[in-house]
Amino acid sequence: MKFSITEIETKTGKSGATFYSATFREESEEGTETKATSFDLLDKKIGDVVEGELIKNGQYTNFKIHKEVKAGGFGGNSANIAKMQEKKNENINKIIDRKEDSFKVSATFRDATILTQTWSAKAPFPTSQEIEEKWVYFRRWLWEHYDMDITDTKAF
Repeated sequence: MKFSITEIETKTGKSGATFYSATFREESEEGTETKATSFDLLDKKIGDVVEGELIKNGQYTNFKIHKEVKAGGFGGNSANIAKMQEKKNENINKIIDRKEDSFKVSATFRDATILTQTWSAKAPFPTSQEIEEKWVYFRRWLWEHYDMDITDTKAF
């Protein structure tokens, strides 16, 4: 049977063992609450849903967990799930944009370097200042024309 924890308190027994005194509400229409002790509630908190059984032992009631019931990473609320999916889609779009930008950066750096090498081979040996200026010129030109539609230009 499924129970939600409505109260929980950590206690220490005479032997020094740690146990938990908690109030469990049945996840049913009746929603009966029962106070019980358990050794299985480590890292549990109020509001957690657990599956187990209440075992009557004389004047005491013990709770034994069968397995934990996960409500989901978003509390099981469909509105929260929709918000998280929307945020995930935004993040994916950002990643795609950054990937395209990184292609543009690396391509213009590479091509500016190739054009500068070709230019410097045809000119008398240039100074480092001239090489830098020419490289910046080519890089800027490539950056501005990177997204140009190929049908806008006529090669011949």
